[in-house]
Amino acid sequence: MATLLVLLLATMGVASALTVYDWSVPSTVTYGDTFDISATYYGQGAVKIVDSTGSVVKIYPLSPGQTEFSVTVDTTDLLYPGTYLVQIVNESGVIATDINGVLCNQTLTVNLRITAGSEVVVDIEDTEVVTGDIFYATIDVYPQGRQFTWYIIGPNVSINGTNVTSTVVQKMMTKTGSYKFRVVYNYSELVTSSLCHHFL
Repeated sequence: MATLLVLLLATMGVASALTVYDWSVPSTVTYGDTFDISATYYGQGAVKIVDSTGSVVKIYPLSPGQTEFSVTVDTTDLLYPGTYLVQIVNESGVIATDINGVLCNQTLTVNLRITAGSEVVVDIEDTEVVTGDIFYATIDVYPQGRQFTWYIIGPNVSINGTNVTSTVVQKMMTKTGSYKFRVVYNYSELVTSSLCHHFL
C-alpha cells in the first residue's frame, strides 16, 4: 500500500508539471498590428505579457488536457510602443524552460508606426457640430512626454494649442462652415508630419 501511494504521488507530480516542447513569439511588432503566440506543451501554466515596469499586461491560461496553444494579440490599446516580455510560467508562476533548457522569456519590442518617433491617437466625439455647440476631441500621444500642437482652421478662424502627452480640446463653434482639425507632432523643433485631418 505504501509503495502504491508513493507511485500515485509521483504520477500526480509528473502530471502537474509543465513541459514546453516548442513555442513561438515574434521579437518585434508595429503598434496597431496583430501578432501570434503559439506553444506546444504538456501540463498547466500560462502565457504572460509583462511591461517594462514588471506589471502584467495580459495573461493567457495554458489549460491542462490540451497540448496546443495559439492566440492572436492585437496591440491596439493594449501594447503601446515600448519593450515587453512574453513569458511562459508554470502553476507556481515561475518562468518555465523548454525541453532544450532554454528559458521561455522572449523580449518583444512594439515599434512606432510613424518613423518620426510617435504614435498619435485622435478621438473626435462628433464631426458634425451645430453652430453654438461645443466641439470635443481627445488627443493622446505615445510614448508619453512628447509635445504636440493642434489646430482648428476654418472661415476666418485659426485656433491652436500646444500640449504634452494628452489633452481634451473643447471649443464652441460660432460660425457656420467647413473646418479642418489638424494635429502635428513636434520633435526637436521640427514638425515631422500632419497626422490627423477631420472636417467639421
